[in-house]
Amino acid sequence: MQWAIVDRHRGYALVHDAAGRRFAPVPADASAPRAEEGYAFQRMWQTYFRAVTIPERSNPRLQLQHVPRRYWPSLTEMQSETEATRTRAKTRTWAKGEHTREPDA
Repeated sequence: MQWAIVDRHRGYALVHDAAGRRFAPVPADASAPRAEEGYAFQRMWQTYFRAVTIPERSNPRLQLQHVPRRYWPSLTEMQSETEATRTRAKTRTWAKGEHTREPDA
């Protein structure tokens, strides 16, 4: 199974393939990965996260210890459906080159 986690802002990707895992530079002019497939995985992850969440066992202090609030906007599970849709639209625009500035990090 091949996969990659791409950080366009920093210009690096974590790539996993038959050779193992490695960090690789991402060229500035690299085309975006198949976005729709990624969005399907985001929706699956959000569904899974909602299904396994037990509201009665919520522990915000522990959650903040493990993942500081400043990272929450980047986490798929912390986005509402509306935010995720907005992020997808912004990413799609960025990938098509219809941008005038860099997307929010």
